[in-house]
Amino acid sequence: QWHPLGIVGVISAFNFPVEKLTENILALSDAAVVVTNDKSIQYCTKSIVSVLGINKESVIQNGWAHLIELIHPADSRVLRSKILPEIRHYFRNLSENEKTHHTFNYTLRMRSDDHNYSLIAFENRPLVWTRINWPTTYVTVLRDISLFGNKGEVMLSIYQHNENKSYKKVHQKTYCVPSGNFSSRETEIIRYIAKGMTSHQIAHELSISYETVRNHRKKIMQKAACNSSSGFVRL
Repeated sequence: QWHPLGIVGVISAFNFPVEKLTENILALSDAAVVVTNDKSIQYCTKSIVSVLGINKESVIQNGWAHLIELIHPADSRVLRSKILPEIRHYFRNLSENEKTHHTFNYTLRMRSDDHNYSLIAFENRPLVWTRINWPTTYVTVLRDISLFGNKGEVMLSIYQHNENKSYKKVHQKTYCVPSGNFSSRETEIIRYIAKGMTSHQIAHELSISYETVRNHRKKIMQKAACNSSSGFVRL
């Protein structure tokens, strides 16, 4: 029978960096530790209430399904379609020994008890691998990095580490996500952009001016935190 790790052991086993943040900054942020074994959460620190406003009992009882419900819908889509497949693909090519010397981190917006979204960094340290493309037992540290991170993007970073606790970033992906809600007109224009239509064509289709379409496109890019229409369409 598997026994949850003690909190001291968990924290000492999970001392590794998060993208764009120094350890000094992370030391000042709220953090919670979750231990997952065979798809169920076996351990959670009570500090989860300071990160997400929920108690550890509900996390242990309801598992990851409860946490997933709190993820921003746009971020959840990127997690399912981009982040998790990318992690599985990367680790699939590693040996069993190499897998336990890598960590994978990603950022997501999550809803707290006040119904506002915070940017949460997930730092994952695999401990046991018995399945092909996902760890059986792993430790996750959740940190609120809203003050320092970018809510307009979801970021994946994979680190390689050794016994000397030296970490090297070996893989990184960044995906833009909508940072706000789109109006009905913006949603309409987004559909035409996805079809490959130009601003002139969209203006003709909607019977509005070219400048109006340009202004809508500019607002859409700002809300989506994307620098180009192609990047938005890929999302």
